[in-house]
Amino acid sequence: NSKNLMELKFVPVSEILEGYKNGRRDFSGIVCKGANFCSVKLKGCNFSHSDLSFSDFSWADISDCDFSNTNLEWCDFTFAHMERSKFVNARITYCILNNAKVEGADFRGADLSESLAFNVILHSANTEGARILGLVTSPSQLTKEGLIQAKEVLEKLKGKIPMSVWLAIKSGLEKKIERAETT
Repeated sequence: NSKNLMELKFVPVSEILEGYKNGRRDFSGIVCKGANFCSVKLKGCNFSHSDLSFSDFSWADISDCDFSNTNLEWCDFTFAHMERSKFVNARITYCILNNAKVEGADFRGADLSESLAFNVILHSANTEGARILGLVTSPSQLTKEGLIQAKEVLEKLKGKIPMSVWLAIKSGLEKKIERAETT
């Protein structure tokens, strides 16, 4: 990222939603971690050079947005509309992109490693130069070792992210690990 954390403005999710409702579309250079954007329409916004990690974008319309150089680690994009959005050099690690619509999206240089992308038509997006180490596109690729590694990374984040977000992610991982052990 070209901006460091000290230069970013902390913005609550309520300010983003209210600003959007009033016609604002530029939210670049902000920090809004652990935000609930579930089922929200934020079409055409600029979130470049921001930190939106640990946020829930499931079922959201974030099409035609700019997330270039944005930290989107541990986000949930399940069923999100991401068509034509820019994720150039974005950090999208440990994310869930299951059933997301990514047609025409630009993931050039993005880091999608260790994320889940079931039922995603990635070839309909530009993934040139994207890092996809450990990107799981089918449940058959999900390994117990990979889940344990994700849990270890999460343990290191304890106290650094909102506890409610941390507990929700931990619970989900533990359930997946239990399922992997019984199969």
